[in-house]
Amino acid sequence: MKFLLAFSGGGGGSAFPGAPVAGVYVTATTPDFLLVCAEVVAVQVSIVVRSEIGGLVWYSDGYNMVLFGGSVSDSAQYPTPGTAGGVTFAIDSTVAIYNQDTGLFYYYDGANWVSLS
Repeated sequence: MKFLLAFSGGGGGSAFPGAPVAGVYVTATTPDFLLVCAEVVAVQVSIVVRSEIGGLVWYSDGYNMVLFGGSVSDSAQYPTPGTAGGVTFAIDSTVAIYNQDTGLFYYYDGANWVSLS
């Protein structure tokens, strides 16, 4: 887990100095990803990158973590909306992600990931 850039100061009491604060966080494992999301979900515009599966980028709207975009290394790693680690994850149908294995972009239609090609 790595803290990259703080957008504001303040906050308190966590594994991050001065956190939770709005910033960009890169996580290396699923437990780290869920832990960081739980720490920053209430801080609007916090960004968490889930790097171990290719580079999915999530941002906080102050209540949920919302998929911004990014890529996965294969289709087994497509994200799904729902709750994990006490955090709600949302996926808007206007967001596309890149599958490195197929070389195609996909969007979530509310039930499945669908190729844009």
